[in-house]
Amino acid sequence: MFTALLYGARKGEHKISLLLESSLVRNIDISNNTIILIKISKQALYFFLKFITN
Repeated sequence: MFTALLYGARKGEHKISLLLESSLVRNIDISNNTIILIKISKQALYFFLKFITN
């Protein structure tokens, strides 16, 4: 299964979203998932950061 995780934001929630993302990534079972991380910068730019798979 593929799971995309978008995190970050243009507003004040940006730092909270970054903290939440790191917690989620540590706890997702990658044996059954392929994780795609996509960061949204404060300038509303999207960055493909990682492709995590088993």
